[in-house]
Amino acid sequence: MMIHKRTIPSFFDYFCFAFFIFVWIIPLLYMGFTNRIFPRMPPALSFLHNASALFAKSVSSWPQYFIEMRFQPDGPWTEYDYTDDFKMKPFGYRTRVNRFFEIFSRGEYNKMAREELARWIRGRYALKNPGKPLPIAIRFTDARVPLRSDGFDGHWKNKPLSEFSQKEKFVVSVHNF
Repeated sequence: MMIHKRTIPSFFDYFCFAFFIFVWIIPLLYMGFTNRIFPRMPPALSFLHNASALFAKSVSSWPQYFIEMRFQPDGPWTEYDYTDDFKMKPFGYRTRVNRFFEIFSRGEYNKMAREELARWIRGRYALKNPGKPLPIAIRFTDARVPLRSDGFDGHWKNKPLSEFSQKEKFVVSVHNF
């Protein structure tokens, strides 16, 4: 049996430890608690601190997407319940269409994908409602759910579009047929 001698840390060991604490841990804690850049911190090092914290800024709201239909030229927009069309939930309590909107809801270059989805939804509506008039327009709407500091109870549940204020609603695109 071999007995190891206890070694005393060298000056270099103490220096490396102090360097790590003062150059990495203290600025990281400062930036995490105050949400400000550490004073006199070089931008490159500040970026590394943000990357190590991963989420330097939190979101203030969460998107909830809606599909609305219009059946007459000046008629009201009615909310379309798409839960039967997108039953699979590979992303927890959110469906594939939620993931689609997260990717394709912004930008003019994603208009073709939204146009194809609108045509598909119109076709599904025709199959599910034979004999009823088809929608003349489909609108995709993004409503923002403000996040509370105390969190939420239970799992994610969509609330109806009518419960959102006009300030919280954003029209992503409108597709006329």
